[in-house]
Amino acid sequence: MLRRQGIASIDHKIVPGSAANVIVDLTLDTPDNEVAMTTHGHSGPGRWTLGSVTDRVVRHSGDPVLVIRTGTPIFDLAWWEIR
Repeated sequence: MLRRQGIASIDHKIVPGSAANVIVDLTLDTPDNEVAMTTHGHSGPGRWTLGSVTDRVVRHSGDPVLVIRTGTPIFDLAWWEIR
């Protein structure tokens, strides 16, 4: 499905460590990334207490990050807009 939308390749890796740090390090070590992540959408004190991997990646990766709220039906996503 994604190749038909112009996405040339997708890589996946399993790397031990803190999720946010590992994702940010990978984006800094490799060129031309777009990171896709889901989030539970916690905000305010809940986010501060629990921390937010997505928030850290968005702020520190330097690459585009597609954030999808958990539970969003796939047909609601505008895949044709991803370039």
